[in-house]
Amino acid sequence: MKFFPEIDEHYYDKFRTYQLTKGDTLVGVSQKLNIDASEIRRYHNRYCDERDLIEKDFKGHTKFLILAPEKTEANLAKPTSPKSQNVNFGSATSLPFFPKDIQKDYSVKYTFKTQDLTEKLEMGIRVKWLNTDVNNYHLIEIRKSVNLFVNNNMPDTIMDEIGAKMVQVLYPLQIIVDPSGKCIDVFNDKEIRNRWESKKIELLQDYENGIIPIYMKNCQLALESAESLFQLLKSDYFLRSFFNGIHTSYTEEGIFEHKVYFPVLNNKESQFLVKQKIDSCLNEARLIKVEQKGNCINTNAQNQLIDGSYISTYFLDPHSYFIEKMELECRLELEKTFELRIEIEAIKN
Repeated sequence: MKFFPEIDEHYYDKFRTYQLTKGDTLVGVSQKLNIDASEIRRYHNRYCDERDLIEKDFKGHTKFLILAPEKTEANLAKPTSPKSQNVNFGSATSLPFFPKDIQKDYSVKYTFKTQDLTEKLEMGIRVKWLNTDVNNYHLIEIRKSVNLFVNNNMPDTIMDEIGAKMVQVLYPLQIIVDPSGKCIDVFNDKEIRNRWESKKIELLQDYENGIIPIYMKNCQLALESAESLFQLLKSDYFLRSFFNGIHTSYTEEGIFEHKVYFPVLNNKESQFLVKQKIDSCLNEARLIKVEQKGNCINTNAQNQLIDGSYISTYFLDPHSYFIEKMELECRLELEKTFELRIEIEAIKN
């Protein structure tokens, strides 16, 4: 594991600063200096060393607070209208990711549509922060409710029942998330494989006929190693949409173009060229809005572009930068039109 060198205190000599003392808080310093707390955070985070970023409050090791030049202080002291409150970025125009102490329950809904069929799947998912290392890689636990609802009903087919039982194998799931908020690996793979060894005997006893042995064989192959398990989970709609790496650097205009890969259908990666945009101000609900829009750039057997679209919208808490609500829609025009809609929203306590 890598450790940062000591912070060069002379770096702060070129700024107007306030020297922090033991017990100082963001709110307390804001009142003392008569400067709005959100503006203090915004200006400091733009120029400070990455280790001194203000999250919910000052870090214990931070010695200096970077302040705006005095000529702009009068403006900073004015409370900002909720409708025009600026988004506070991290260093430069990077959207930070601060999951520390997060524990949220979400309502998750998937809607699958073809030309002649619509199916809905609903579940509850809990996301809990466990730890963060010195390089800002995070350990996060995902728990999925055993009670799944298919078309507003409890599972009523054998495959639905088995799917619900597989939840007990895969979850709790612990994942590693990088500084951009993207899931990059599974942490508790050995624990999951041990649960599978216990559960598969029960499943084989309960479901001896039909396609179940084939399904079980596929599960066995997917759980043979950490690598194969991660490949299986890369097709999970929640993990791919929620931990999508949106906490990244933006241009000064707040928009850039890049490629997004998403397992829209049959666990196969579809590729989209999207424009990703962040609004510079909080919306009326005082949340940060991030949007991705684009079209499919895969080709078919005739080397023609596949007609398809990708739209996702994220609404983030302005302090933790964690997702409060998100929606994602994908469409592919294949032999039949296939549409996927994902809706995720935090459950208010």
